Amino acid sequence: MTSHSYIELLKSRIQRRAIGVYIPRQPPTPSLRHLKRGTAIVSDSTHLSGVLMEVYYEGNAYGAENLRSFEERALHATGRLVQRSPTTACSWVRSESLIQVGHIAVVQPMPAPMPESMCYLPRSMARKLLPEHLADALDPKPVPVCVIRDKYLPAYRQWIERPDPTGEEIR
Repeated sequence: MTSHSYIELLKSRIQRRAIGVYIPRQPPTPSLRHLKRGTAIVSDSTHLSGVLMEVYYEGNAYGAENLRSFEERALHATGRLVQRSPTTACSWVRSESLIQVGHIAVVQPMPAPMPESMCYLPRSMARKLLPEHLADALDPKPVPVCVIRDKYLPAYRQWIERPDPTGEEIR
């Protein structure tokens, strides 16, 4: 049995149902009160009024360097959702307690042009001669991205701003 890569799993999940990025409505419901300000919430459930949605979230409670931006936290939570990782950063909430601000997509970056000095070589040979980071740019792999469509929504701006460095819970 072959294992699927993360990108393949993400693509197949997105084809079936879009993965939305959410913030809680203010004031947050009791099921979301424990979340720290700036926490990214993702779900692939259909967004219907009155329905419970399974959500995964990431708030960077421990200050990891690779989770500084809201988009990075949303992608991290998406990884848990796609892999169905056992985690405490998952819960069921009512759909009306959330505001959708974006979605997760997979993009194919454009390949870098072949360096002029290597244009006469076959592409496979040029890949062997170039440093790894440049060779990868010739044939880039698809990457997941978080697209926030409502960056200027006041509720979004208020949610992602962290008022204090201790990351106090909101009440």
